[in-house]
Amino acid sequence: MPNAKTIYSTTALTTEHPALADLDLKHGNYKALGESPIGQALCKVMKSEAAVLSLVASQIVAPSRPPIVSLSKLLTHALGEKVFEPDFKRLTGRYVRQILEHLDFSWKRSGVDVVVKGTPYASGSIYKI
Repeated sequence: MPNAKTIYSTTALTTEHPALADLDLKHGNYKALGESPIGQALCKVMKSEAAVLSLVASQIVAPSRPPIVSLSKLLTHALGEKVFEPDFKRLTGRYVRQILEHLDFSWKRSGVDVVVKGTPYASGSIYKI
């Protein structure tokens, strides 16, 4: 059975998705966090081919569920548990929205409960294409 170590290659986690080449992710109220070493690593992983494909696929396949859930294992593998602290989760949510809107999705609703067990996210936003 595949696991995160075999699915997420170093290349997939470090190669920026070409559709995001002109996207500069904004940190908003989390500037210090976003500019920290782990915040910069989070930004890089969020723009990776693996993360982008995961977000897009999950939103297309399950449009009524927050796509942020699809990143749980990927982020754990790439950055560890620290990225699931409350402010990091909020920053990740900001990045998800910017990425999906850049890819022509539009925000539909926030505060959608996450029903997947074992994920660090309790709720998230959903988007429509």
